[in-house]
Amino acid sequence: MLGKNLIHACCLTATLWAFSAQASGMCATSEEMDALNARVLQSDLMVAALSCGQQKNYNLFVSHFKDELAHSGKKLREYFHRNYPHTSEASLNSFVTRLANNASHHALENSHKAYCSHSSELFSSTLAVSKGMLSDALADMNIAPRHGIQPCGWAENFKRFWNRD
Repeated sequence: MLGKNLIHACCLTATLWAFSAQASGMCATSEEMDALNARVLQSDLMVAALSCGQQKNYNLFVSHFKDELAHSGKKLREYFHRNYPHTSEASLNSFVTRLANNASHHALENSHKAYCSHSSELFSSTLAVSKGMLSDALADMNIAPRHGIQPCGWAENFKRFWNRD
């Protein structure tokens, strides 16, 4: 009996957390999640370019995905404006700085040779992605946990289920 009550309490807690996150606007739409994921990758590649002398590959990445990165930048600004209307620019800058710091920390955790080898593989696999397909490639990379922002989707579906006629 205690086990069932504990499970119910956990489910209720998760549900309330999801609704509070969505109600406060602290969740991201699917397009915003794509933009957040793209920013994580862009920060990783920027740090790799500077740390491993791969500026040419970074420039190819930016050029290859120029339209998608511009769209992602717009969606990021919209996300931060919606969630932090009075401090959106500062909050966005802080977020981007945190991602770059995390990428730099990751670079320092590994041997330079191993990090640069991994970065070279990341550049190769990313540049092999067709234009217009960056979001799909990012979904396969499991990047979302690194920015820490939750998607709104499942909470919206749960809310629709309970509010249906």
